[in-house]
Amino acid sequence: MEQSAARPFREIRHSGAFFRETLHLSTPPPECFLALHSFGESLFHRGARVPLCSPEWVFQRITGGRGIFATPDERFPLTPGAVCLMHPRIKYQILVSREECLRKEFIGISNNVVSSGIMTLAGLSGKTFFPPAAAEAFGNYFQAVKGKILENAPETHSLLSGLSYRFLEQLSLSEKASARQKPLGRLLHGDLFEPNRRYTVESLARTLGTSKRTLNRLFQKHFQCPPLEFLIRRRMEYAKQLLAINTLFVQDVARECGYSSPPLFIQEFRRRFGMTPRRYRLQKLGGERK
Repeated sequence: MEQSAARPFREIRHSGAFFRETLHLSTPPPECFLALHSFGESLFHRGARVPLCSPEWVFQRITGGRGIFATPDERFPLTPGAVCLMHPRIKYQILVSREECLRKEFIGISNNVVSSGIMTLAGLSGKTFFPPAAAEAFGNYFQAVKGKILENAPETHSLLSGLSYRFLEQLSLSEKASARQKPLGRLLHGDLFEPNRRYTVESLARTLGTSKRTLNRLFQKHFQCPPLEFLIRRRMEYAKQLLAINTLFVQDVARECGYSSPPLFIQEFRRRFGMTPRRYRLQKLGGERK
């Protein structure tokens, strides 16, 4: 079935044993720098156990009912207003309460170098769950997206692209402002974390305005590791993001992550991920082409 140029989104309704869903789907034009390709509304029946996985970035907003959003490492309570961000190719599961059905709406954003870069710059690449306190901002965004898609005008994609970019920019500012109220939050959201800076426990404690003893205790409590081990992990995750950009040399990635010696960077990367940075890049880029 051909997609009309005048009406870029088409509506699809489908259902299964545990759900009903209305999906608005489109193929964004290549010139869209932030391509929103889907919007949908779902109803999950009571007691449903629903596996979720997508090649794209997907915001899921709960509009009714209760349940659990399970990631590979954590579980988050789902109540009206809560929002989950599904990362590309990560397996999740929604566990619906046995007392009531769960209603949600979702927005899918194409996964590519541009969207991944924007998510990283916005501080969302490590974020999975937004509590109901953020309900108003997400509610306004979802309502605006739905309105544009239902209008289904020829320029819908460009309007959604600008709308989504402004929302992510505002969300980033809001998240960072909230995080600055807590020392560890300031570190996690990038105010104090500079991948290419050389930290010591003393300098980190001084920068965060706390003692070495308190700093070690906080990191053991929240991350089950010492502060410097946590920073190395952050550097390695940052390295993985940079390696996904095919224009950077491995030595440039090493330098950006605070390693003056590329061989030491390669050794640490291999120790943690079981492969060299170059091998990781080939595997990552090869996987995205499949």
